[in-house]
Amino acid sequence: MLLRSAMAFGAGLLAIAGLWLMRGFLQSVASGDPFGARNVRRLRTLGFLLVVGAPIVEVVNYSLREALFVSIPPVPEFNIGIAGPMLPLAALLGGLATFILAEVFAFGMRLREDAEATI
Repeated sequence: MLLRSAMAFGAGLLAIAGLWLMRGFLQSVASGDPFGARNVRRLRTLGFLLVVGAPIVEVVNYSLREALFVSIPPVPEFNIGIAGPMLPLAALLGGLATFILAEVFAFGMRLREDAEATI
């Protein structure tokens, strides 16, 4: 039970941080300022959380699973083991897409600044 809670803790932290960033992003979009520097920073931070944070959480979870497995006495009749760390492909692709979206918003911000400067 404690192991399951410890494994869910990292993913929960990532989810809370991501939801907090998305809340700020959606509030600024609703207020009519989607192409702001803060939104670009929020999207880049979210991409960083997905690309870097998700693999770190997976490595920590793997370490916890392995520590539990090593603490169990071996049974020669059963050939059991644990799977290695899994690459969180969905999180990595989502992070890459978020980085791309951040650059699109940064370009939109520059276009808006140029349009305001010419008027």
